[in-house]
Amino acid sequence: MFKPTKLKLMAAVAGACVAMLVSAPANAYVYAASKLQVRDFTLDILPTAVTTVGSFSFDLSNTASLNSPSVSSAASCGGTIGSNTCGLAPVLDAAAVNAGGSTLLRTNNNFAFLGADAVNSYSGSDSVIHTAELVNFGSPTATSQIAESLLNINGSARANSEIQSNTSLRVTFTIANPSATLDLSFNADPDQRAEINGAVGVYLAQSNLNTSITLTNNSTGGVINWTPRGTAASDCIASGTTATCTEVSDALNLNRNASTGLNPSTNDNSFEAADIFGFFKIHIGGLEAGDYSIALNSLTSTSIRRLVPEPGSLALIGVALLGLGFASTKRQTKQA
Repeated sequence: MFKPTKLKLMAAVAGACVAMLVSAPANAYVYAASKLQVRDFTLDILPTAVTTVGSFSFDLSNTASLNSPSVSSAASCGGTIGSNTCGLAPVLDAAAVNAGGSTLLRTNNNFAFLGADAVNSYSGSDSVIHTAELVNFGSPTATSQIAESLLNINGSARANSEIQSNTSLRVTFTIANPSATLDLSFNADPDQRAEINGAVGVYLAQSNLNTSITLTNNSTGGVINWTPRGTAASDCIASGTTATCTEVSDALNLNRNASTGLNPSTNDNSFEAADIFGFFKIHIGGLEAGDYSIALNSLTSTSIRRLVPEPGSLALIGVALLGLGFASTKRQTKQA
């Protein structure tokens, strides 16, 4: 006997395939961006101590990929205040990179967002140290870095930019009281977005930002580590040392992994086109005399994936299902 329920189910599935066929080409993108700008980075030790700089090093690296092997650039410099391999303007620059197949290209030292649309696919990154207090005397350290990826085609894309700075300090006390205070402050503008705006398919958008500042006593091994997260709780931790660390200002989250797999959706962290900086500061008390190293590490990265059924595949599925329905009808009609 003929069972219409089966045919209705197949017709519904076939109709869904046709609907996907119609909607698949429209606005089917996945996007991620991560950007960090730092300005006015200063380190002040009160005049109860004399501070000398032994040596310093700066490192930059950029990578990007889009359904192909990654491309990369890197730059490094260092030395002493009187003799180093860094430039003056900028102090250090790693060339912008663009993954093969990108239809929008990032130009060097242009940190504006390329943005998301329903046409282009690209992946790129860039980083630069504009000024450094140890090189441009009287000018606080300033850096910029960005990673950005967009897919309107199936596949995956990644981008990464990283800035590393390591400086050795020697603190010698000139008064009887062997204690000093250190203030470290800067302004920063983080911008992150993970966005999915697509047709039926499988998506992943992830934007990563990680920033840390570490002060290490090279003699005792004591460490003070600061990872600003924009919370009321202190993100400055002292271990293995009698020194204390107080977080004075922590305006925004500089350690955030923003991700989404929901379609459509957007996950942001202080994302805006304008440059809007927040203030950050820590106060370290009870600093012992000795040799120290201070390290700054900041990483921006993106990772996105997109898998949308091709219109031709959807059409074939619909035709096949309809064919199975007609065949089933014919067989059941003969058996009636």
